[in-house]
Amino acid sequence: PNGRARRRPAGARPGPAEPPQGLKCSGPTAPNMAPLGMYAVFAALLLLAQVSPPSQADLLGRARVVDGDTIEMEGLTVRLEGIDAPELKQTCVKNGRIWPCGEAAAAALRTLVQGRHTECWIRGTDRDHGFSAYCVAAGKDLGGQMVEDGWALARHLFSYEYTRAESHARSARLGLWSSEFETPWEWRKRMGLAE
Repeated sequence: PNGRARRRPAGARPGPAEPPQGLKCSGPTAPNMAPLGMYAVFAALLLLAQVSPPSQADLLGRARVVDGDTIEMEGLTVRLEGIDAPELKQTCVKNGRIWPCGEAAAAALRTLVQGRHTECWIRGTDRDHGFSAYCVAAGKDLGGQMVEDGWALARHLFSYEYTRAESHARSARLGLWSSEFETPWEWRKRMGLAE
């Protein structure tokens, strides 16, 4: 009270630091909270790593289009993750006439990658023993762009990432949505092809 430091009585053990007069503390002290804060930061970084591609792509270079949702890079077959486009031989009905929507979807993907540097981050394997990956060309998410333009469907079974893009394409009647079509998975099933 008089501004002088108080002495601890002889033999007394040092206790926890006392808060300034008038300040009340409750709950764990700061040193006990530090590990929790570190765990929270670690968990946030781990989550971010799972939803965002790392800075270094697994595959870099030119892509060759196989069909509307598959490309080849560096000798590997890569399926765009989260989407499903018509198979190359699949047809749809537009204005009462059959049209090769599978070829149209492949042509749309070819336009997105043609002459552009493509980067892919491998996420897993797909039904054809190739790889599924998140890919971009000239900064554009290839899967998202294909769905947004109406040339592929979002695979809700695996991800809801492209749901909004699909709703936009459907309401604007873009690409496949301007026609009558079977979903690619229904077409494969009818044709006896592997899913």
